[in-house]
Amino acid sequence: MGFRSKEYAGLIQDLEFLPSAEQLEEITAKQQCLTRPEISSGTFYVKKYLKQVLVNADYSDDGYLEKYLHDAFPASLVKSIEKKS
Repeated sequence: MGFRSKEYAGLIQDLEFLPSAEQLEEITAKQQCLTRPEISSGTFYVKKYLKQVLVNADYSDDGYLEKYLHDAFPASLVKSIEKKS
């Protein structure tokens, strides 16, 4: 797909039967859409890539952001993690 960071997410276009850049241009020119399986595969790899980016980000060590990170999770989970720390 037109996914620049496909190597980081482990995307193998041929294995997933995803259209090449040329095929995407043709689909766009014909005002057609991707199929549901193509959209599903693309969505999976984008989510996988974003997860890798978030896991490797430096924000988790930033004390200022700690409150906001805790607010994103259920209180019971935050409490259980704080007990382990």
